Amino acid sequence: MQNLAPMLAQNKRLEDKLDPCQVFETFIAQHRLLHRVLAVGCPEQLHRTLNLIDSSMAASISV
Repeated sequence: MQNLAPMLAQNKRLEDKLDPCQVFETFIAQHRLLHRVLAVGCPEQLHRTLNLIDSSMAASISV
């Protein structure tokens, strides 16, 4: 969980440096992975944080 937020920030920086189309597949793959973690079940104390990260990732993908 501690790696997800920095990973998202790194992707956003890459998106600034590169064409957004070049990082799109990475965003999609990471978003799917996060959805699997949430679907399988994660510890209750992480659920809210993961949902916030998920929301942020979804907003980044849709922009």
